[in-house]
Amino acid sequence: MICRLIGIGSKIYHHNAEILGLEMLLASLKSKRINGELVYYEYDSNETISDFCHKYKWDEVVLVGFSPFYTTFDIVADFMVELKKLNSSLLFCAGGVAVSHAAKEALEYLKDIDLIIRGEGELTLCELMFRILQKRDWRKCLGITYRENGQIVTNKSRNPIEDLDQLPWAERVMLKHYHGSKVRIQTARGCAG
Repeated sequence: MICRLIGIGSKIYHHNAEILGLEMLLASLKSKRINGELVYYEYDSNETISDFCHKYKWDEVVLVGFSPFYTTFDIVADFMVELKKLNSSLLFCAGGVAVSHAAKEALEYLKDIDLIIRGEGELTLCELMFRILQKRDWRKCLGITYRENGQIVTNKSRNPIEDLDQLPWAERVMLKHYHGSKVRIQTARGCAG
């Protein structure tokens, strides 16, 4: 069982850029011995979402995670439609600054997303995956907002991580993949706005 994180960016604007938040999530999963991987889609390349999705196997994936920007919400929506064709039992989550502070609105806009991870995602994503793998109710996880019977439910927030040194160092998969000469780090940790 795998958690697959999908980074979405632009070849023109984000080439050689890391999405550090997703790399931190991947490192946290691996530190707990949870299978995870990070793949990256450049929306302005010649590759369609369908072609990209067909490059990977989806039968072992149980959770797909996104960290959308406001400019990539529609691309995330298109991904979920395509992925449901390949594995109808996939669970979709999103996190990051664009959805953390507007979880209800994100769930209303992204009709196929199952849940939003609010705030820092490392502990929440690991707990979520443990619950899924152990066939326990993932809806009891702290720090998430989700749909249930047509209603939006917001669970209690998780406390911020006091000592960031407790977290494993980011899996630098994007840096390794691109062999770039420059790196732009995108993160919002600690941002209250």
